[in-house]
Amino acid sequence: MIVPSRMWLLGASAVAVGAGCAGEPSLDSVQCNTAADCPKLAAGGCRRSACVSGACGLDVVPAGSPCSEGGGHVCGGDGRCVECTQEEKCAAGKVCDELAGKCVPAPCTNDVLDGEETAVDCGGPTCEPCATGETCAKADDCQGGWCETGVCQKLKAVAISAGARHTCAVLVDGTARCWGSNDMGQLGDASDEDSKVPVRVAGLSGVVAISAGAWHTCALLADGTARCWGLGQDGQLGNGTQKGSITPVPVSDLVGAVAITAGSMHACALLADGTARCWGWNGSGQLGYGGTKLKTAPVPVAGLSGTVAIAAGGSLSCALVADGTARCWGNNKFGQLGNGTVQEYSVLPVPVASLSSATTITAGLAHACALLANGTARCWGRNDAGQLGNGTTQDSGVPVAVAGLSGAVDITAGTGHGCALLADGTAHCWGWNEAAQLGDGSNQDSKVPVAVVGLAGAVSVAAGAEHTCAVLGSGAARCWGFGSLLGDGSDQGSSVPVDVAGW
Repeated sequence: MIVPSRMWLLGASAVAVGAGCAGEPSLDSVQCNTAADCPKLAAGGCRRSACVSGACGLDVVPAGSPCSEGGGHVCGGDGRCVECTQEEKCAAGKVCDELAGKCVPAPCTNDVLDGEETAVDCGGPTCEPCATGETCAKADDCQGGWCETGVCQKLKAVAISAGARHTCAVLVDGTARCWGSNDMGQLGDASDEDSKVPVRVAGLSGVVAISAGAWHTCALLADGTARCWGLGQDGQLGNGTQKGSITPVPVSDLVGAVAITAGSMHACALLADGTARCWGWNGSGQLGYGGTKLKTAPVPVAGLSGTVAIAAGGSLSCALVADGTARCWGNNKFGQLGNGTVQEYSVLPVPVASLSSATTITAGLAHACALLANGTARCWGRNDAGQLGNGTTQDSGVPVAVAGLSGAVDITAGTGHGCALLADGTAHCWGWNEAAQLGDGSNQDSKVPVAVVGLAGAVSVAAGAEHTCAVLGSGAARCWGFGSLLGDGSDQGSSVPVDVAGW
């Protein structure tokens, strides 16, 4: 709509010329000799008293004149007091919406600095994050949080861990990224908002290993200390409290750690001297100190020495000893301690029966597996979905061979499934597959290993509850299984591996 340069307000009654012109003007003065005969508006408005052709009215104040409706406001030339005009610019990072007369965030259109923004259009305070290859000013401008030489770079992972409904990865620069569910702050990004793409763990650097539990996460730092974040009501953050945290907190009195693992509601660390410490929930004795009370700070696992690897599962923990044997402790309702019994639990480590030459150990919700030096694997415990991989669904209190598996170099156990990484960079998975976490293109459980479709060049693999992820030799990450947990920015699940955003 075209606004006239002058807008007139006419009174409701008339008086003779000069009748109301002397002294102070009144609201009844509709006829005049000069503007002084007409009522005045409050100072600072964008219309002023005027006398034109003997009649009182309002004249529009010229555009750009200061007005009093707010600090820095000006008259818009149409009688409005506005924040900005075509000539009167906004602060950096905003542009003028002339129709509304307001400063609004600069549009995200051209992917370059153009003088209107404080950062590139695809980053900064108002625009969507930049994709790989687009220009950036700082790490927060980029989808993956990595800005180098003014360009968003692909993330490069060196380790990955899948929890119940979230995943975390360690990057080559010693920082960490997490994605998935965040209701308890388990992503560590100082929020409790879920994220379908990787977000940077706040204030964390020097990370060498990471482990995702059910609702908490722990990281090992290069100096042998550890940080945990997320749910803390059972002491699983290890900082001496039962309070959760949406950012990493130091694990109390832990030094000289060389490995870390997070279970459902507890965590453990392996020390350089071959002993271990655990903390958190302990209803089944999974801390291994000889009792069942929870501990909010690390306590020594009783009678354990010569340990070279450690794994925390649902309510159990297992340790690999230097001689290739293993010890487990905690819940044993399904024979997951592997000692040939199905007693309720053990508060102290017990030997896993008939296991030798093991090189890697992993624990799931209620089962455990070990990789042997000859590239085969053994699993024990619960087997309702075929997670032991031996072609049956019968639980086993002693290790059984994973059928048809050879050439394996790594192994991982999830809630109800397991996966093995092979020497040729491919992977095979078995067990529960309702959410397509086996990656074989189906959602049918499998009692024996099946190949993950389209996965090549993998160097590590991690099984969660309803999803699985892998790191490739290039540093890229790929996931498959339940939607919204795959880190690809979508809600769609996938029965085959998809790229995690930013990699």
